[in-house]
Amino acid sequence: MQTVMGLIHFQAITQSKDPFHLRQCMASRRFGRQTLLDWLMSRVSQAEQLQSVGVLVPPDLHSLLIERIPLHVQVVPAQGRDAIHDLLAALEMGRADSLVLVGIERPFVDPSLIDELVLTASASRADYASYYSRQSTTPQAIQTNVESRIEPEMMGADPVGIGAEWCSGGALRKVDSRTKELPLRAQGAQLIAANAQEFKVNRLALPLLADRRDLRLAIDNSEDWDHALTLFEALGPEGMDWRRVTGLLDQNPEIRQRMARLNGAEDMNRPHLRVQNLAAR
Repeated sequence: MQTVMGLIHFQAITQSKDPFHLRQCMASRRFGRQTLLDWLMSRVSQAEQLQSVGVLVPPDLHSLLIERIPLHVQVVPAQGRDAIHDLLAALEMGRADSLVLVGIERPFVDPSLIDELVLTASASRADYASYYSRQSTTPQAIQTNVESRIEPEMMGADPVGIGAEWCSGGALRKVDSRTKELPLRAQGAQLIAANAQEFKVNRLALPLLADRRDLRLAIDNSEDWDHALTLFEALGPEGMDWRRVTGLLDQNPEIRQRMARLNGAEDMNRPHLRVQNLAAR
């Protein structure tokens, strides 16, 4: 039986323009009495296909977070700039064969979608698996020559913010042995996704009910956080499920319009990432 570890990480924030400030904010923000990290650890722990859960803790947040992480959740010290190194350390610490990756900015992640992701990846013998939106670029075959440019949503995180990424330990070790440049290693599991000619990449479509341009539950900026708090105040801690959120949003066209605007602006401003041809190395 394959052992799967769920790993909460700060990678997207680490790559932002002001990572220290944003990491502190995300680590301290609260839904009611729970911090965002508490909330996310609870949600990820509900996934039945995970044998363990860990948090990849950036070095500058270690003292802030260490006392907040319960004993049943493993603390994985992060190096910070070398995501491949950090993911391999998590595999070793969790004695896991594969990882499910969930960013701290995705508190609405669905445990049932995590389970579906793990089961599908295992059944298809994938190296990498993630969710995608039909509303954005479709997951066609990804070119892997040196000049390829891949949109980040085609390399993992769904734009809605309810899914996760899965990657195998074997694929991570292969990327580790062939990739020495630090900027590339900082991309972590996305390097596997971006080399679909060498690795088996499996894309799962988001549920139709959630796959809409006017739904945005990832917290990437202050306006996203305002929306999340509005939803929390309206639904309470027991109602923070994306299915109930969509029902509430159907009655609130103003919030839907703001989410659609943010999704559109993100598509326009999202940078392209250069990827390498691992097969040629």
